[in-house]
Amino acid sequence: MNTYTFRVLCSLVRVEGMLKEDGLVSIEEQVAMFLHILAHHAKNRVIKFKFQRSGETVSRYFNLVLKSVLRLQENLLKVPDPVPENCTDDRWKWFKGCLGALDGTYITVNVPEADKPRCRSRKGEIATNVLGVCSRDMKFVYVLPGWEGSASDARVLRDAINRRNGLKVPTGKNMLKLEMREMDTNPLEIELGNISIDEEVDEELHDSIDTIDTSEAWSAWRDALANEMYNDWVAH
Repeated sequence: MNTYTFRVLCSLVRVEGMLKEDGLVSIEEQVAMFLHILAHHAKNRVIKFKFQRSGETVSRYFNLVLKSVLRLQENLLKVPDPVPENCTDDRWKWFKGCLGALDGTYITVNVPEADKPRCRSRKGEIATNVLGVCSRDMKFVYVLPGWEGSASDARVLRDAINRRNGLKVPTGKNMLKLEMREMDTNPLEIELGNISIDEEVDEELHDSIDTIDTSEAWSAWRDALANEMYNDWVAH
């Protein structure tokens, strides 16, 4: 993080996040300890010696900064705008009503030996499975951390949908899970996963969503869309 970004973050947590400076530890030092712990997975005793503070002080200010950052959700998390019907952007004109894209990612973690089997991902890493949802301009609109690395993406997504203040997709709108890879025959193969949830009946959906599968109708639409996009790409 550069100096300018650090100053902006300190200003945000002070003004919008209501982080207080009590005369013992400055706002800048509080944020610096917080960022150091997150960026380097540093333990309390490491920060204690690096900043010459007691372990209790480090723990207390870490929690204060964390609460302040959580208050910034209205500033840091953006409400997405759907792709309009008259969109001409070559990247998004195919996905009318789309709010953005979602995907899971593994973040390595340090856990007790007894918890390692639950946190071992399919890639063999000891990690947590985090769901991230972004708007079309790559700004986060929803994040769900905390699941063990062994949890499937479908299970994490179901939990996000089930939560009272979880992931909500308005009626008629959708999210995409989009992966692209090079092929021998065609320059591009596109795999799409579409999630559209009616807010008025989401409680019923919560009881029935166990997996996220493709259907023949969805596969046919996907193939037709992929061909249309490929032909458009060739034409250009």
